[in-house]
Amino acid sequence: MGVVHMGSDEVAVAPPEPPWLALPPDVSDLLRPLNANLVEAIIEAVPQLVPAYARPIEGSFGR
Repeated sequence: MGVVHMGSDEVAVAPPEPPWLALPPDVSDLLRPLNANLVEAIIEAVPQLVPAYARPIEGSFGR
């Protein structure tokens, strides 16, 4: 995590790098075959867990 100097006495903490950047590159080869099933599981679970999304995935909502 880095520090960004904003001027005078103001200091803001920069957000950490995305944690997946610290993973070894070959991890993506292991995870890639799981993506299709993961996407389908997310599409199925979100409407069940978030009532606002429990509607047909069509029109601007689907895009």
